[in-house]
Amino acid sequence: MRLRAILLAISIALCAASAYAGVLYIRIHSILTPQVVYSLRAALLGTNNGTTAEVSAVRYSDGTACDFVIATSGDLGGTAASCSVGSGLSIAAFAGTDATASCSISGNVATCSGASSTPNANDTITGAGITQPCIATQINTFTGGAGTINLAGAGSSPCGTIGSAETLTFTWGVGVHELYDLTGNGYNSINNTTVAPPYPFLGYFDLMPICANGKPGLLAAGDTQYYHFFNTLGIQGNTTQPVWPPPSGLVQPWTAVSVMGRINETTDAQAGVWQRSNDNVGIGFANSANLVWFGATNANTVTASDGQLHMLQLVGNGSSSTGTVDNSATTSAGTFSQDMGQPLWFGVESGFNYPLYGCETEFWLFNHALSPAEDATLHSSISGYWGTP
Repeated sequence: MRLRAILLAISIALCAASAYAGVLYIRIHSILTPQVVYSLRAALLGTNNGTTAEVSAVRYSDGTACDFVIATSGDLGGTAASCSVGSGLSIAAFAGTDATASCSISGNVATCSGASSTPNANDTITGAGITQPCIATQINTFTGGAGTINLAGAGSSPCGTIGSAETLTFTWGVGVHELYDLTGNGYNSINNTTVAPPYPFLGYFDLMPICANGKPGLLAAGDTQYYHFFNTLGIQGNTTQPVWPPPSGLVQPWTAVSVMGRINETTDAQAGVWQRSNDNVGIGFANSANLVWFGATNANTVTASDGQLHMLQLVGNGSSSTGTVDNSATTSAGTFSQDMGQPLWFGVESGFNYPLYGCETEFWLFNHALSPAEDATLHSSISGYWGTP
């Protein structure tokens, strides 16, 4: 009878976890003690309350800014109760429709006609034949509702191929101005770029309902003209937030974990996370396909398939510094002579080199090297939610 009761309890627990997966991934984080966490899910215990803010986002139509909160399911939720245009709005509902048009797509160009209005750069594009993520990067000549649009997304045909024109919806873009630190320590990461129109939100990551692995994410369609980034420099001189680095210090060894994936431009080196210091301290993608680098750009590479998210872990520990992909393949990351005391950059190297063309969904920073149990816990959580290997 006792064995039957135990088996019944296990069965009930597994069913509950399956029906409410977000709670499973939250509960196992109780053993983790990060200094900083940025995420588009309930990455920490107790944040799936419908009120914890993940990001501050700006819609490109009129500059309205609102927080997006974590849903009780543990997923990316809607706008916060304080949002001036309504609470509980999805990304698309918050953004609003910019235009509709009948379009075909070949390569990275959409040829459209019958547009209800001229779309705008950074619009998110949806439709039956569209592969996500898909955004408009440049609106070419439009006359009488007809014209061409340059596109960005994954691969050489970033939004898929549409031979016979179909109706597409262009939703105003939504950019993320600030990443909130879910630990409650207050180490938010900010993009405080101010640029004149027509690109008033130049440099913002785009908040996408689907970015990689079928999950929402922050999309950086980087190129030599338009960078997408955050950094902790915005904390400096801001009396409402703590000064970087955390007061407990990030002396070596420290651990940085990023969940991100490269989706295009596989011949260009790209920086996902970078620390501005005399050392080369970063995580990014090499100038060859299916390779990530740790430490110095294009050095210390490990195989990681492009087009999907990965858990990328960098441990700063002097000459024993390491980089690990998906809690499996590991390489030396070179020698770090400094502690983690300089500002962090996301999506670009601090000198505005090596812009990212990909998706970022989560970042953790610890003031110690993770134990095997912590490693296993974090990998299980990230893999279970984001679908990393």
